[in-house]
Formats: sequence, C-alpha cells, structure tokens
Amino acid sequence: MPNQVVRARARLAVAYMDQNKLPRAAKLLEEAEAVIQKSFPRLREGSAGYWFIRAEMEYLNARGRLLSRMGQFDQALQAARLAIDKGHALQPLHAFVDQRQQQYSRANHAWAATEMASIQINMSRWLDADESLRLANGLYRDYGLTEDKMLG
Repeated sequence: MPNQVVRARARLAVAYMDQNKLPRAAKLLEEAEAVIQKSFPRLREGSAGYWFIRAEMEYLNARGRLLSRMGQFDQALQAARLAIDKGHALQPLHAFVDQRQQQYSRANHAWAATEMASIQINMSRWLDADESLRLANGLYRDYGLTEDKMLG
C-alpha cells in the first residue's frame, strides 16, 4: 500500500535525522513525496482515507523537522502547519480505526504542534511558539494523552 511506503519512509527519515544523517533523511522524504504525488487518491473517505491522510501528516511533520534542521525555516513552518491541518482532517475519520491507532494518530497530531513550536523558537518567534505550545497542550489534554499513556 502506498500509504505504508510513505509512513515507513517518514519514520526512517526521522531516525536518520536523530543520527544527524540529513542527506539520507532528505532522500527518503523525496521518495515519500513522489509516492504521495503519484499514488495517493484525491478523494479520501472512510478507513482508506484515514490511512492516506495519516501518512501525509507523518510525512509533513518529518519534512518540517528536516527543513528546520537545514535552516529552511519558512518552508519548515509551512510543512508543520499542513501537518497540523491533516491532524484536524483525521478527527472525523477516527471511527474507522481501532482505539490504538486513534491514540497513535492523536499523538502524532499533538507532536506536529510541538514541532511547529520548535521551528518558531528557532525563528525567534516567541509569541507564535507560545501559541503553538498552547495548541499542543490543548491537543494532548483533549486527546487524553497523559504522561502515563505516552510512555511505552
């Protein structure tokens, strides 16, 4: 499934970024973007729609992180905003997946807001970062993502 290809590449790209292997991460995200452009359907409904939107959210979040690490803050911020929008688009589709998958997608949505705050901090946009952290905190709270649920 194309959505699984994108999710796997995004996740591996984040691991490469954590090891400071940015060129490898960039290559994986380029591959993921090509899959999105070529293989993702335009109409996204039901269970299949959930997985395509979630894959895009995870890709955009990873892309934002990479762009931030490369000093391309404006593009990073744009990717982070799009990732947050995808998280909002997922909310009505949570009924199509089990509770475990809902928890993971909600955690990724909140993480996207946290990543946006990090980008804004790197840009010295303190008030915007404060607003993004408030958004992230609200998402964590609304989703019931307490510390005990976020561990293991």
